[in-house]
Amino acid sequence: MSRPQWLTLLVAAALASLGGACADDATTILAGTDVAAEADSVAPDATADATGKDAIQADAAPDLLSDTPGVSDAPEAPPDAQPGEADAPPADDVGAPDLADTSGADAPVGDLVPDGVVCPPPPDLTYSCHPELPETCPGGLCVGGFCIASMADPDRWAGCGDGACGPCEPTELCPVDCGAPPTLSGSKVYHNDTTLNVWLHGWSNKKQGDLSTMVWGEASGCGGVFEDLRAFGVDHPCYSEPGSAAAPDQMVKIEYWGAIAPEWATDADRAEIDALPYDQGTTSLLRYAKAAAKAVRHRMQVTGATHVNLACHSFGCLVSRTLLEHDFEHLASEQRIVRWFTSAGVLAGARLSRLYDNPDVQSVGSLLGFNLQDWVIMNPDFVQDNVAVWDHRLHEGNNPLYANMIVHNVAGTDPHVKSALNIQLLDLNNPGDEPNDGIMYSFDTFFHAQSPAASLHLPNGQVLPSTHSFLFEYHEFVSERPGFALLAAAGLFHSRKVLITLRSLELKNDREQDGVLDFSEHGAPPAEIAFETEVRYNPYVLETFGQDILVAEQRLSDRSPDLFTQEEGTSILPQRRVFEGPVFDGMTEVRLDLVLLEVDWYPRFGVAEWAFDTDQALAEIHQQIPLVDGIVPFETDYVKGELKIEMKTLY
Repeated sequence: MSRPQWLTLLVAAALASLGGACADDATTILAGTDVAAEADSVAPDATADATGKDAIQADAAPDLLSDTPGVSDAPEAPPDAQPGEADAPPADDVGAPDLADTSGADAPVGDLVPDGVVCPPPPDLTYSCHPELPETCPGGLCVGGFCIASMADPDRWAGCGDGACGPCEPTELCPVDCGAPPTLSGSKVYHNDTTLNVWLHGWSNKKQGDLSTMVWGEASGCGGVFEDLRAFGVDHPCYSEPGSAAAPDQMVKIEYWGAIAPEWATDADRAEIDALPYDQGTTSLLRYAKAAAKAVRHRMQVTGATHVNLACHSFGCLVSRTLLEHDFEHLASEQRIVRWFTSAGVLAGARLSRLYDNPDVQSVGSLLGFNLQDWVIMNPDFVQDNVAVWDHRLHEGNNPLYANMIVHNVAGTDPHVKSALNIQLLDLNNPGDEPNDGIMYSFDTFFHAQSPAASLHLPNGQVLPSTHSFLFEYHEFVSERPGFALLAAAGLFHSRKVLITLRSLELKNDREQDGVLDFSEHGAPPAEIAFETEVRYNPYVLETFGQDILVAEQRLSDRSPDLFTQEEGTSILPQRRVFEGPVFDGMTEVRLDLVLLEVDWYPRFGVAEWAFDTDQALAEIHQQIPLVDGIVPFETDYVKGELKIEMKTLY
């Protein structure tokens, strides 16, 4: 049996096993049919590959995304500054852009191109192409008029967000520099009896025939993580329970796929959705997001709900981001959506979706009837051009429509694809040795920064950007972990977050070789330092719910921990975040297990000093951390340091 034949059989079997699997599973497995041959498709968009000690900064976090299109370098905050505190604008200045109408009397200079100025053509928003014209699909493959796996110019949005409206920045393409001032109406209320709880599911292997019989905007059950929340004190009614469909605080799953309009849709609704075909190109993402927005608005109208908690998994999070950034049904600009909680979310696109120039992929996809545009719209270039429409910063949530929204992102870090013989698919071509969940690179599933105008403004005047945490789990199962459900219960229904930071560190003994005759240690100075962590919400969760649950974890083996260097005999302020996330209102402490390590082998950062004894402990902290602002000191023979605990009351 030839290689393409057995690969096709493997792919078909894996797809059949996925059933209701979530975003990108089928995509990833298909791409895996010839990953080794597609190195150039991922590498250009991979995070920066540190190559040695010179790439590791002693007093600043590595810029993991320095080579990622649209991601700017953010200056590090002063040691004791709160996130965004120095730049917080007055409350009256926080607004949302009206992306649907950026015209007006004060047209920006960027709309007027001076004589003699030659501007590059705007991004191709349709991804259409001609098979005999390679320039219509640079670096990609033209299939049936669709451009698959093209590689856009990484500098195309470099000027957007620089504060100057250049002559080649039309208003509609760079509203952050050239658009009209954003406007918000209404107000956010974070806890009441009229907040609707909506779940948007991930991608599954639906064929075109399946989609033609589905009803977009349909409500059903609780969906996703909501069914698990009752084990952790959440008592909101489920949509499918008798008498609950009219409850304004219900938990409900909303369908965004389908060709058939729901009975409640108006003629205008039907026309608007039908104008965006689900099977004829990249308009499908806008269709999904509009369908979800219309369904949310409808449920608000029939139940009397005033606000919305939005939770999602994988591809459903890309639908969510599109809904929010485009302000569909004015849910964002009217401040209806108050919380957003994501699971392994496709927020910055799925880089593996670039790999569709593989002939095996095309043949298998066609045989099985899949919609290739569903994969194309996960291309990071497409997401940067068409979803991150405020400033095209792919890994940042800077759109003022996010203002005062409580956001937490959970990333997975288990690289084994459970539905495909546990292969580590992304690691077959992972030059940056990045953490991943088998389907998504972990760093693409959370916001790395938010502008003050897009962040949460706390009652005490501080500004808090979105937070994120890690779980060692495969992509498909992140939202099924009890630890995720715990975080979701706290993030969607409680009022506090905790930030634990490695604030200061004195290095008394670097545990490196002191000379050529020193065989007690390995490696040369300076010390390369990382930490592994486990976080549990005990004793509260153990005593209240009778379960011992890991809510967050980072280990060298999953490559998620950060790294910094330090010289022996020095004291620095690392300002490295140990954990951040929502906590239950009734909690008074968390359990933290932290091991501070001197690392001799960590390929992600180019550290390759000694492979047989990869790390040595500098300090171990195994204790209860009180949930009050303060400092937790620690000291060993090797280090002396401080953990800074910050409690954030969100509203």
